[in-house]
Amino acid sequence: MQSPSEHSKAVDKTTAHVTMSNLATEAGLSLIEDQTAVDGRARPEWTRFPIPHPEFRKATGHVEVYQAEGSTQQSGLVYEQRSALAWGDGCQRIHGRWTNEAATFLLDVFPMLLAGLEKSISKEEGTQGPIWFPTLTITIDFRKELPKCGVEWLRSRTSVKSVKNGRMAIEVELRTDETGEVVAVATHAGLMVDSARNRSKM
Repeated sequence: MQSPSEHSKAVDKTTAHVTMSNLATEAGLSLIEDQTAVDGRARPEWTRFPIPHPEFRKATGHVEVYQAEGSTQQSGLVYEQRSALAWGDGCQRIHGRWTNEAATFLLDVFPMLLAGLEKSISKEEGTQGPIWFPTLTITIDFRKELPKCGVEWLRSRTSVKSVKNGRMAIEVELRTDETGEVVAVATHAGLMVDSARNRSKM
């Protein structure tokens, strides 16, 4: 954010660095992924995850998130979800398909992890209500090109790398639902602050 002067006001700015390549024409050595490991986790029963505070996190209204029934998360630091693109137009629920462009949105949507962090914060500090998790930086590396018509489901594996002094580092790995191939990997740096700071701007 710029510092205001006598003749100007502070202006919010966003910086983006983009490296473009054609995934369809990339060539080089590839290792075959362990399909046994993928197949072993590919058939659990999935149940709809009730996203907390949807009125505060309006972006989550564009995605349906499912969790593996009976799954155990690793110390609240690793979360796996299965997601479908869906939204309401006021009359009906519309279901979309995940393309590479839409997958960029999904890499920044991980309600299961945020719900886990909120639960830990509420227990430790005795607070109620949503916590605001603004993203400071996000780096995305696409590894696979999805079909032009998109896919119905994608899976996310979200890992908390560190939480310290109100800052957090997160890694999100996006995979295809059928074959378990890596679609993209994202790393996040973000904050954890009282939601009142966000609501004051509404």
